[in-house]
Amino acid sequence: MDANVINSGGNVAPGDSPGTITIAGNYMQSTGGELDILFSDTNAFDVLNVLGTATLGGTLKITVEDHRGR
Repeated sequence: MDANVINSGGNVAPGDSPGTITIAGNYMQSTGGELDILFSDTNAFDVLNVLGTATLGGTLKITVEDHRGR
């Protein structure tokens, strides 16, 4: 995305098991925003790649997928 992004009340979740969002600008998340990051036991994880400045407030939600025993 070639723009500044302001997350003031939404959910940002990079991709689908796992994924990457690249922001070619600044990312600002205020108290109402949520960043949802997935970690997997297969050494895969979501990435929010901010090429400008990242200002993080609000909620960081981390989900861990466990594929052991499947």
